[in-house]
Amino acid sequence: MIFSTPTYVAFLCIVLAVLALSRSARFKRVFLLGASYVFYAWWDWRFTGLLLGLTALNYVAARIIRRQAVRRRARQILALTIVTDLGVLGLFKYARFFTESANHVLDAIGVRIPLLDVLLPVAISFITFEVISYVVDVYRKDLEPAPFLDVAMLVAFFPHLIAGPILKPRLFLPQVRRDIRLSRADVGAGVQLFALGLVKKVLIADRLAMFIDPVLAKPGTYDALTLWLVVLAYAVQIYADFSGYSDMAIGSARCMGFDIPPNFAAPYAVRNIAIFWRRWHISLSTWVRDYLYIPLGGNRRGPTRTAVNLFVVMVAVGLWHGAGWNFVLWGALHGAALVVHRLWSRSAVPRRSGVLRRLAPALSWGATFGFVTLAWVFFRVADLTEATDILMRMFGFADGTGIAWYATSALLLVPIALAYDALTSGLEGRVPVLQLGTVRGGFVIGSLVVSLLLFWPTYSAPFIYFQF
Repeated sequence: MIFSTPTYVAFLCIVLAVLALSRSARFKRVFLLGASYVFYAWWDWRFTGLLLGLTALNYVAARIIRRQAVRRRARQILALTIVTDLGVLGLFKYARFFTESANHVLDAIGVRIPLLDVLLPVAISFITFEVISYVVDVYRKDLEPAPFLDVAMLVAFFPHLIAGPILKPRLFLPQVRRDIRLSRADVGAGVQLFALGLVKKVLIADRLAMFIDPVLAKPGTYDALTLWLVVLAYAVQIYADFSGYSDMAIGSARCMGFDIPPNFAAPYAVRNIAIFWRRWHISLSTWVRDYLYIPLGGNRRGPTRTAVNLFVVMVAVGLWHGAGWNFVLWGALHGAALVVHRLWSRSAVPRRSGVLRRLAPALSWGATFGFVTLAWVFFRVADLTEATDILMRMFGFADGTGIAWYATSALLLVPIALAYDALTSGLEGRVPVLQLGTVRGGFVIGSLVVSLLLFWPTYSAPFIYFQF
């Protein structure tokens, strides 16, 4: 059941009508849980058992963890529960991907692993994150074990079930325990937010798809300008589509009196990649921060470990989005960008003044938006060869082999950044001294050398002033 269809609107109206007419608080909670299971079964009723099983597993595990007097024993049970949750996710979502990847390597010695062809349950990634966050919060003593009905509602609550936002148990469970009362203010606000999301989805994202999909189906038949327009349009489409879905989810929940935090906050209006990830898919960003990045050590164990943690987390985020090397590469690109941003922002950059200082915000925004937009190509196109071909054509390398693209895409903005840094320092009468022994110095010099080697033209025209 898709939010932007009349079927869902009718379903939501029926749910709201029953909740408004009911007087029993317990009946309303049970009815809403049942409606959520009906919503999930609409996709494929066979996986409702999986949804119920994961809920029961983590409900029981949380109660066992809380009863443990020895912390080490509780940690072992937690680890076993998380491994089981991730094992279920891996079986359904990643088994085929890893098997096919292994077979590519094993083909050289004539060995093949049989492919396990299983149907992917809808929303399995979001469900897994929800149950893990619940059991981890109980282990951390941020949350008391909840009744089964509350845990089931946390996992299955239909507005967020299919594509988020990911709910924080300690914020959502208290709302589940309250009596569900529909108010004119909540319904009015929810309907407005739902309508806004519907406009984003139907009038923007879906209309852009009519232009984008035919071009990306046969990108080799289109020129560079068309491909640039398509890639820019896709950046708009994916934002309108996902933020529109989130608006409709949050609006649906608000109609019933549930408060779900926003999932997007103008992510394309930022000036660096770190802020982008604080504003794009906020519930996912905060989840990986709280349950993956910080447990790995966060930024508490030195710059090298911090860089590794950032990169590992973003590769995991990429793989979480889909079982394909294109998603791994997309996550790796964002991980590398976060590492570079962190190193650069903590280095000794001279103060800027004059015109270029006023241009700095625009340049920073342009670099961030440009990187995010180009990285979306790997997100959108599953075939890495095809994604490389699109980017090569966009930059005029249609006849190239594509091997050098992965290096040039990361280094494209380095000469511009170096020139900008040097010019702004020159305005203040200083020539920046680059210390080669530092991380920043080695990165800048190495990037400059590689950029020159890759971009140096085969034919060089004389300087214009030679003729004078």
